[in-house]
Amino acid sequence: RAGQIGKGIALQLYIAVCISGAVQNVAGVDNRNVITAIDEDGDMLIYQAADVGLVGNLFEEISKLS
Repeated sequence: RAGQIGKGIALQLYIAVCISGAVQNVAGVDNRNVITAIDEDGDMLIYQAADVGLVGNLFEEISKLS
């Protein structure tokens, strides 16, 4: 599911960019998915759910993924 009331979707990779990590952001994302969080604020809640956490500028960090 995407969000609390969204339709079910099959994700293999969820890249959360500048996402707080509120329940609405991670609802429906289960342990079969890889969650990558990117934000300049390393204290965001999304990092608790993330498998990979990149703290820094979006454009600099996204280039590291390729």
